[in-house]
Formats: sequence, structure tokens, C-alpha cells
Amino acid sequence: GSGLIDLAAELLQYGLISPDGRLLPPDQVPEGLPDAIRARVHADADGAVEFILADGVSLTQRDIRELQLASGAIRAGIAILLRRAGIEVTDLRHVLIAGGFGSFIRRNHAQRIGLIPPEIDHRRIRYVGNTSLSGARWSLLSTDSRNRAETLARRTKHVELSTDEDFAMEFAMAMRFPE
Repeated sequence: GSGLIDLAAELLQYGLISPDGRLLPPDQVPEGLPDAIRARVHADADGAVEFILADGVSLTQRDIRELQLASGAIRAGIAILLRRAGIEVTDLRHVLIAGGFGSFIRRNHAQRIGLIPPEIDHRRIRYVGNTSLSGARWSLLSTDSRNRAETLARRTKHVELSTDEDFAMEFAMAMRFPE
């Protein structure tokens, strides 16, 4: 997953993926790219384009669409939550990325594909590791921590994004990669 984010970000930088997510065919590859990169772009007899990573391993249009769907859903969720909270992206003091997978995501690449809003200063993005395991440990070892966790849980509001009237529009807009 994190490798897909890295690859898509680099291919966007090279202009091999358009902002709408189209993997460009060999005859549309931007001029001036190194031959080693140009040689990795292939189209089969049906016109299906792929970027060859290694023998038997390639990035396809379907892979890019799947990334757009996941990234778009996250971006739409962020936009809706910020709007409901009445704040702008630039008001965020920190963005915390949790989990094992999150630890491998490069900030600049996540911002390049729009997974994390590009307007956030990358120094405000922090990796916090396996927070669920840490929280469970703290709750088991400390009554104060457990009480704080219970208080936070009671104050937390569930937002069902799929039923939000703005979600479909936000999602559609978030399917494009930032330019």
C-alpha cells in the first residue's frame, strides 16, 4: 500500500499519470523523461497501459483507480469533518498518522496524491505508531488512563459519512489528484 502511494506520487511528478488518474500510453509520455522510465510504459494489443516495475510486476490503470477510490474517500471524509467542526485545513495543529501501515507512508507522497491535504505543512504530520495497542496497555495499567479513555469515548461523536448529503460530491471532487 505505501509503495503504491510512493509510485503514484512519482509518476504524477513525471507526468505519466494525469490529474484525472489516467496512466498515459507510450505515445503520450512527456518529452524529456529518461529512457529508463520511458521503457517501462507499455500498452498491450487492446490498449491497456501498464508501468512495468519488474519482471511480472506492473502498475495498471485498475491499480490507480483503486488508489483514487481509497484516497478520495479519505479526502472527502476529511473535508466533511472539517466543515462540521467549522475549521479549515490550515487550522489543524497536527495530523496524526497511526498504525503500522501509516508508519511507512511518506508525508510528501501522501500529500502529492491528495491522501493528506497538500495545504498542511508537512512538519505538522506526525507518526504515532500502534495507538490502539498503546491505548489498551495504558487502560489496563492505569486507572487514570482508563477513566480518560472512557471520558473521551463518551464525548466522541460518530459521523456516518455515507449518509452525509455532501459526501457524494466531495468524493467525486476528491477523485482527482492535486495538480
